[in-house]
Amino acid sequence: MGYFRAKARNQVGAETSETLSVATVTLAARPSTATPNVTAVGVSSVQVQWTSNGNPAGTEHLIHASTAADWTGGADVVSGWGVGFSTDVAGLGSNTTYYFQVKARNSGGLQTLFTAVAATATLAARPGAPAGSSFTAVE
Repeated sequence: MGYFRAKARNQVGAETSETLSVATVTLAARPSTATPNVTAVGVSSVQVQWTSNGNPAGTEHLIHASTAADWTGGADVVSGWGVGFSTDVAGLGSNTTYYFQVKARNSGGLQTLFTAVAATATLAARPGAPAGSSFTAVE
């Protein structure tokens, strides 16, 4: 957060008094890709991480997961705003490729554009026994 005061001066050098101190916040930087960018993969969830790119502690982030590389998939998942540099994205379909992007928001509520940070497939679900099947012990 930065503070400043202002005053004006005309062409003959007469000045006004200074304004009261005014505070402002800087824009957040777009998050950047971490290595590794995916730290855990499950059947219906993926843990994604990114770096701050110089943003201060307390900067909030929002994750968007999509089944389409251009983030227009029908099975999109959007997280809520949260602090930190990783999140578990849950509610995903099994054995499906997802693309992840993240954006930041400063303390004044101004948001950055999204940054693509990862792509991975969730694990396949464990198959169950076929319907109507039975097993008989063999001696």
